[in-house]
Amino acid sequence: MMHLSLIKLRSFVAVGENLSFRIASEKLNLSQPAVSTHVRDLEKSIGVPLLSRTTRSVKLTPEGKNFLIRVTRSLTELEDVVLDLKEQAAFRRGRLSIGCVPSIASSVLPIVLAEFAEKYPDIKVQIFDEMADRLYQRVLSSEVDLMVGPISPQQNELEFLHLFDDRYVAIFPKHHPLAGKRSVTIKEVAKFPFLLLTSPTNVRIVLEKAFADANLSFDPEYEATTPGTIGGMIDKGLGITALPEMVMPTTLHPDLKMAPISRPRINRQIGMHTRRGELLPPAATEFSDTLRRVVEQEFGSKKRSNR
Repeated sequence: MMHLSLIKLRSFVAVGENLSFRIASEKLNLSQPAVSTHVRDLEKSIGVPLLSRTTRSVKLTPEGKNFLIRVTRSLTELEDVVLDLKEQAAFRRGRLSIGCVPSIASSVLPIVLAEFAEKYPDIKVQIFDEMADRLYQRVLSSEVDLMVGPISPQQNELEFLHLFDDRYVAIFPKHHPLAGKRSVTIKEVAKFPFLLLTSPTNVRIVLEKAFADANLSFDPEYEATTPGTIGGMIDKGLGITALPEMVMPTTLHPDLKMAPISRPRINRQIGMHTRRGELLPPAATEFSDTLRRVVEQEFGSKKRSNR
């Protein structure tokens, strides 16, 4: 079996493409005698002359021309294989930064992470579970590779891929007059003292629009920045609230009840945010594919029922 070294093949290609031992040696960062030796050894191994040399010129023999074409093609294919392997190695190792709003981080995200970690155990994933307003900025400043959360009403710099809809529900104490209803209207919600979750700000934007569309004044009795605080206030009878359904578990008050808001139906669009015009790195691309697959498997019926 014939063994041809890469350096000898590269030396011949460099000489054959430039028809100059001097230029070939400069391109390869080798001495001219070394390049000449590599080509002679290659010709000896093959058994045919590849170059026609004179004191003034270097030319390819007919065999050399054919050999140059085929070796160049083979070296290119070999480089592509090596590059693919390097990309795969980088893909299977490394770091990934994901932003996710708390309501999604506690429900959807763990399922995605479990599936992703099983396939790519050597990729370290850093999670930023924060309110949407902060995460939008993290995406824009490249602090995270991608973000999962509600669509931003203002950030035109972000690309948004819709995943599913999260319906708004009214939340109230278990003995409240609305308890037992299969659904409630925004007018029924407006009859009681209203507690507003002020963070993220898109909650206020959505609710203000819903009240305005129903010709109702929007005048919250109390405002707080965390779902847990709102939940405690509801539990003590200070009022009721309306929140996306997936935020409900974060109120940490199991005795609270909820009912979907049906007239009008209010949804928030949940999806993936990336920087507009930028391609995701391979690991982030696989993570996004896993995210979409899990959403379809675990939340497909919810997505369809809320349309």
